[in-house]
This record gives sequence, structure tokens and C-alpha cells, in this order.
Amino acid sequence: MVQMSFGISHVLSQKLVPRADGHGRVVAMEVLRNVPAIGNQMRTGNWHQIYGAIETRSKDGMSTLEQSLISLYERGIITMEDAISHANDASIIDRLAPSFSE
Repeated sequence: MVQMSFGISHVLSQKLVPRADGHGRVVAMEVLRNVPAIGNQMRTGNWHQIYGAIETRSKDGMSTLEQSLISLYERGIITMEDAISHANDASIIDRLAPSFSE
């Protein structure tokens, strides 16, 4: 894990989500950037803290899949139903967008 914590620059995870207009798909992306806090969490085995760090470090260019899905929904690119069905954890969508409904 020590080598990985120093060797990784970024980790990207992508899902293709149907567009609300029915014309193809759009990418929803999770972005992890290896800033010192992330590297430290890897070295110390605190994997459970990494998601929270991604969630709160948008200024460092990071975002969770759920944040990306909500952004796509807010811009009218995808439906809420697709945001929920493509999320890793649908309860996070509810927490991030509690007032949204279709």
C-alpha cells in the first residue's frame, strides 16, 4: 500500500448514463486525486475515510459518482430515476438532493 500511495496520481471511474432526451449516453465520473490526505489514508489503511475525503475535496478536483450524477440531473442532462439507478449508493443521492423529485 505504501508504494501505491506514492505511485497513483489519479483514479477515474466512469459510468455511461442514458441522456434524458433519449439521444445517447453521457459519462458520470468519480475522480480521486492523490493529495497528501488521500495518500495518508491509503498508507494507514483508513479506506473507509477516502469516500468522505473525495466528497469534501472538490477544490482539489475530486468528485464522487453521486456528485457527478446530481450535477448531470441539475443541468437537465439525465433524469432523477437514472441518477438513482446508476449511483453506487442511492441513499447518497437522496442526501445530496433531498428536495428533487420528478
